[in-house]
Amino acid sequence: MSVEPMGELFWESGARPAAQGRELMFFPGVPLHGKSPENSVLVGVIDSGIAQMHPQLAGFIRACEDFSGDGLEDRLGHGTAVALQLLYANGQSDPPIAILSAKVTDAQGRIRQQAVVDAIEWVAEQGARIVNLSLGFRGGADKHQNLCAAIARHPDILFSAAAGNDGPSVEVCPAACGLDNVLAVGATDVSGKPAGYSGAGQVYAPGDASFQEEWFYFYERGQALARSGHLQEARREYEASLAAQVNAESEFQLGVLDLSDEKPDAALIRLTEAIKLNPSFAEAHAMLGAARFLLGDYARAEDALRTSIELYPTDAASIRGRAGAHFNLGLTLVNLGRPEDARAQLETVKALMPDYPHIDDTLASIAT
Repeated sequence: MSVEPMGELFWESGARPAAQGRELMFFPGVPLHGKSPENSVLVGVIDSGIAQMHPQLAGFIRACEDFSGDGLEDRLGHGTAVALQLLYANGQSDPPIAILSAKVTDAQGRIRQQAVVDAIEWVAEQGARIVNLSLGFRGGADKHQNLCAAIARHPDILFSAAAGNDGPSVEVCPAACGLDNVLAVGATDVSGKPAGYSGAGQVYAPGDASFQEEWFYFYERGQALARSGHLQEARREYEASLAAQVNAESEFQLGVLDLSDEKPDAALIRLTEAIKLNPSFAEAHAMLGAARFLLGDYARAEDALRTSIELYPTDAASIRGRAGAHFNLGLTLVNLGRPEDARAQLETVKALMPDYPHIDDTLASIAT
């Protein structure tokens, strides 16, 4: 009795994406809720399925079918990653592509060859012009005649097949089927040369994939909006980031926005939460000190500011933050009736950043 060949997915750089299964991965800098135009090129993705509700993908998915017997859900994250790269890696935010998702991989990553053959027939029937196969079965065309024959039946479709992750001497099909309509794709390393782990390809492409976790995607959108002065829009992105995953960075930024809106009580809550999530978050301690200062709680403001100064790195990139903490500590000590201690803090600011705003006037206002 013959045993059906079992295949494997080829992960980018030989390693799995950071986010898998129910955790969505996002392509950096790409907007949400795009949609493929009616005249889009149909591209088959024969893989582990695609996250159908993904806000960067949903509008581009034309049809889905499961050949694994495991349901349509992408439990591994691989097919979702492939689809994101297929759509956005060329820099377009609204590509004229529609995806046909054929799932052939079960939750354990196993792939039956017959499932791939059936998937090829299905995407062809749906009108695919290009089919991506980031998977393979070890051995040459002589070992996988059924698979190669399925591809040969559709000479008008271009099949892009991964060359594998086990080096150029290891053949995998369909990349090694030797057909005119199969393009074997290998991976390059950081220098642009074929990567040592890559199988032999007819063409080579970068073998790494940089995705963002959902919370960080929204956090970065908030940062961009805040830098451009769109603070209310930034607030919504930070809140979306927290909805995806609780994180200190977004709590901190919302606290900063609360301070800018003259809401120190609200800022106090946000900044305290950020510190709970990341006790070594120097900037959060500094802003907590600023919030307590605005509320007139000078003793605890001093504690928070001194903690931030201890936590700030001493590198050049952190000089402004450290200087700001020393400056606010100086003002706090003035309000606590300790002018000599305040002056020492302000002299530190002067040493760190001679052009720190208002430092000379503030120093002059403190009696020696």
